[in-house]
Amino acid sequence: STGKKRTLSEIKKAIEIRKVSLQSEAEKFGELAEPYIAVQAGIAWNLIYEPKFDRVVSTVGRLWNEEYGGFCTFGWDNFFLAYMTGLASRDLAFSNVIEHLRGKTEQGFIPNDNRGNGSKSFDRSQPPVGGIMVKEVYKTYPEDWFLKATFDDLLGWNRWWHRSRNNEGLLSYGSSPADNPFNEPVFETKTAAGYESGMDDSPMYIGVPFNKKKHTLELQDVGLTSLYIADCRALAEMAGILKRKKEQKELESRAKQYALKMEELWSPEFGAYLNYRTDVDSLSTRVSPTLFYPLMAKVGNGEKNEIIMEHFYNPEEFYGEWMLPSTTRNDPTFSRQRYWKGAIWPPLNFLTYLSLRQAGYTDAATELSEKSLKLIMTEWTRKGYVSENYSAITGTGDDSRLSSDRFHSWGALFGIMTFIENGYLPQIESPME
Repeated sequence: STGKKRTLSEIKKAIEIRKVSLQSEAEKFGELAEPYIAVQAGIAWNLIYEPKFDRVVSTVGRLWNEEYGGFCTFGWDNFFLAYMTGLASRDLAFSNVIEHLRGKTEQGFIPNDNRGNGSKSFDRSQPPVGGIMVKEVYKTYPEDWFLKATFDDLLGWNRWWHRSRNNEGLLSYGSSPADNPFNEPVFETKTAAGYESGMDDSPMYIGVPFNKKKHTLELQDVGLTSLYIADCRALAEMAGILKRKKEQKELESRAKQYALKMEELWSPEFGAYLNYRTDVDSLSTRVSPTLFYPLMAKVGNGEKNEIIMEHFYNPEEFYGEWMLPSTTRNDPTFSRQRYWKGAIWPPLNFLTYLSLRQAGYTDAATELSEKSLKLIMTEWTRKGYVSENYSAITGTGDDSRLSSDRFHSWGALFGIMTFIENGYLPQIESPME
């Protein structure tokens, strides 16, 4: 669709040149050459020239692009993709972040989805990983202009969460009143709030009502609040580099405010921070790997962290050959292995990995990285897939119980952790400067 017309032989020659170039790039990583190729394949297959805005942009999957008018970018997915493209390309990492931020709504948030047909999820966002990922991109390529170009958009999104999703002091996923030009039926429903969580049908949300006055689920969310605190801290670091003292103080204050409030969600009996049902005033023991995110947010203390880690090593919950399941192994829905009911999802493993490293649990982080690498490489070697999600029972991406795209960009997150482990990308616990 771009450039001059070429003969078949010219096209074959161009492909061969790039194949040799990729192999040469991969060899620089030694024993990680094949994982590098798998990661690059997972990302590159969905990297497109997008003519509407005359740009190159990473997308999640071609199935979504076809359905939504040529391209579709997603709230948290595309920050992960920008970060992963940084393994090989500074320019793609920077441009992916900047292009994704261009899709923000008039209200200042990054939408759940931004489509080529002109539609956006004007009512909802997705988990606030933008500041966290931009911080990591900057650590790989420390150029201040990049922070200047992205900070205000990220700050606006951060403020939106505090303004629009604060539910009695902590954050809840939701769906706000908004223009709905495409007449989508999910606006202002529990389904939309599930989409905002990025974990659409997670068992954590079974039985939780949607409050139409609050525009949120009746569930103070540990995972969301933890990511938000980490986002505040990341943006505060950026503000310090940019000498934005007022904004730095604002962000540090907000991180402290939410961290202190989250202490109310600690359950000594369960041994973790638990989601809180605001409709019935009770903690919920239905959990997912998001219970590890407080480690990234630096909430709690060493004693509580040790107790939280017991869940990581519990074979009835998350531990095993194939991990991390998106719900505990003893959850009644685990055997379904369909979507967020038990399957292993790349963002959960990746964010848990970052959480473990941030809290100093490097042995556990290494083990999670190795098991994640086994997931992607077994399937890559067997069928050439980089799947959307994997079975926590068989470890495959084509298990008949799954609902999983065979070539989904964020599947590469399973492989990217080993490049952090081996020093090719910065560690999350290292400062920005």
